[in-house]
Amino acid sequence: MADSLPAAPREDPDSALAQRQLRAEKQLGRAVALITDAGRTLLENGGEVFRAQQTMEIMARALAVPDFHCYVLTNGIFVSAGGALHEIRHIPAAAIRLDRVEAVNALSRRLAAGELDLAGAEAALQMAAALPGYRVPAQTAAGALGAAGFAFLFGGGWVEMLLAALAGTAELAVPQLLRRAVHGPISRIFALVASAAAGALTALLCAAVRPLDVDTAIIGALMILTPGVAMTMGVRDLVHADYLSGTIRLFDAVLVAGSLACGVALAWLAAQPLTALLPAAYDAVAVITAAAVHSAWARALWWAGQGAAAAFATVCFAVIFQAPRRHMPACGVTGAVGWLAYLLAAQAWGLAAPAATLLAALPLAAAARWFAVRHKAPATVFLLCGIFPLVPGAGIYHTACHFLRDERALFAASGGETVKIALALALGIALVFSVPLPKRKA
Repeated sequence: MADSLPAAPREDPDSALAQRQLRAEKQLGRAVALITDAGRTLLENGGEVFRAQQTMEIMARALAVPDFHCYVLTNGIFVSAGGALHEIRHIPAAAIRLDRVEAVNALSRRLAAGELDLAGAEAALQMAAALPGYRVPAQTAAGALGAAGFAFLFGGGWVEMLLAALAGTAELAVPQLLRRAVHGPISRIFALVASAAAGALTALLCAAVRPLDVDTAIIGALMILTPGVAMTMGVRDLVHADYLSGTIRLFDAVLVAGSLACGVALAWLAAQPLTALLPAAYDAVAVITAAAVHSAWARALWWAGQGAAAAFATVCFAVIFQAPRRHMPACGVTGAVGWLAYLLAAQAWGLAAPAATLLAALPLAAAARWFAVRHKAPATVFLLCGIFPLVPGAGIYHTACHFLRDERALFAASGGETVKIALALALGIALVFSVPLPKRKA
């Protein structure tokens, strides 16, 4: 009689079920960690709070994460899912990298469309977080050219533009030199104070050699450090009823503005012996305007020059903010649209600066939203670059100067005007982005 083969061991159904549950829990944990890291990447690189929260919710639905809840702040993310999973991320500082914001946005789109699985999404997020940026020389050159463009927009001539470019170069070079000197990171406040002092001192020392409109040059250079993004996004968060995040961003804007004011004050004190004999600054804006109205051709050239300078300066900011190259022309057009609308409202219609800013923010935000749909990219990419010609950098500068000179009435007036302009800019953006878009067919 042939020997019978031993029976195969039976699989314990309870053990198989436990293994399946363990694998499901691991998959769920990976999905929740991926979603949380995506939100952190957005916040770390300049994404808005509401955008990070919406992106995380879209990814949670695409990955079928049960009972997903998230609470997002400017410096932290709190996530719970599945009733037992919890994730917390701390975001200590944010540096604007619009290319990474767009990459995470594209990742969420592909995930929602079913083009990526969990492993593919994890790989895509790692690639987005490791995107290389523009080199330091390119960013420094863009900052110098952007400062020159803003000096032109504020009424400066070619001498003021050149001086603003030199001051902007000094502002961007000083932090790099300090990091190399200490062989590591430096305090953000110290870096801002040192940058503003270097830029203002460069302008003041050059002005001691040849009398010129030094205020215009300093303002143009300070525009590349002005906390316009934090100020505008803080007001937008308040408009979206996110009072905590809005307050954090506004305090950050006040801190940056105060640091810049301290740097300018130090430069004035250091250069005071050299600048005591400077002649009174001339009004370049009136000179340019008077020359432009002599003929329709000259007027058209003046408007074209203003639009080109605004677009050029905006593209320079797009380089500093690491925006993808394919979006550079759209960023420039967005900035030019907003600045030309502001000039039309302020000069042709005679409106005050806050009202002109409110009207200019409407076409600017509309252009940013239109480019976002056309390019399938976040509106943040075009909006953050395009708002800079309208950011009240000159108001912050004059407010700090009046404060240092103990001119209390002028300080209160200039500070109030700056706050009104910032509120008008944020309100115009909020009005445009509150209009619902027609839904497309799948």
